[in-house]
Amino acid sequence: MAEVTREDLALLLTEARRLTSHRQYVIIGSLSILGSVTRPPARMVASQDVDLYPLLDPGRASEIAAHLGQSTPFDRDHGFYADAVSPYLATLPGFVVMAAGDEAELVHMVATARAIDDRPSALRYPRGEGMGVPLPKQGEILPIGKGRVIREGTSVALLNFGTRLSECMKAADKLSAYGLSTTLADARFAKPLDTDLVRRLAHEHEVLLTIEEGAIGGFGAHVLHFCAIDGLLDRGLKIRPLVLPDRFLDQDTPERMYEAAGLDAKAIVATVLAALGRERDAQAVTG
Repeated sequence: MAEVTREDLALLLTEARRLTSHRQYVIIGSLSILGSVTRPPARMVASQDVDLYPLLDPGRASEIAAHLGQSTPFDRDHGFYADAVSPYLATLPGFVVMAAGDEAELVHMVATARAIDDRPSALRYPRGEGMGVPLPKQGEILPIGKGRVIREGTSVALLNFGTRLSECMKAADKLSAYGLSTTLADARFAKPLDTDLVRRLAHEHEVLLTIEEGAIGGFGAHVLHFCAIDGLLDRGLKIRPLVLPDRFLDQDTPERMYEAAGLDAKAIVATVLAALGRERDAQAVTG
């Protein structure tokens, strides 16, 4: 089996961008290592297919596969092809699904994924700039299915999954100006879900937000499902999932696309205020 190189991956992504106009893609599996390692071990890049989907429009993965997939002219000319995958790996039995909130967490999750040898696992390998946190010299193996609490509060809980963590931090600071003490937690895992953490956040706060870079049916859906079957929605909890909107987004800078998607700090603050019935304050935040 041939090895896929960084040049091969760049060629495929160039063709995918021509098809969809999207510039950001999620690469699933061992080939994601090509994003950061120039010469990875041969066994990690021995493949004929690249599993991918557009970050902000996962549904178009099938379109990419139709034009750049197996037995297409691209495959015949280059010896490898695109394979459409879904971001909804958490629906598959036994899967471990992770997403890092910062670059240090990503180091730990790569180490964790490498250590998992009894079931399939996947992690979101983000692009772009990180938060600037110090990188550990060596990755630690994380407890499977356990999140972390970054900041303790009493009124509002923000449960992040993935790279919106920096915006959640900004939102927590802004909410304090409205007299709202905010807990910030990083889920780390969509599956297995940290049910103890979700239960604690639901019991101890009036408002709970989930924030993710995914479409409807992802992390937030798993949290809502657990809250429903555990009876956590029966006591007046105000829970709001923030996800990518169900529409096509115009190409722009990542910051403007996240703003348009309602996944920046302003949108988080406005959602909390609206949940508490403070509509005038919410409208003032978003302008």
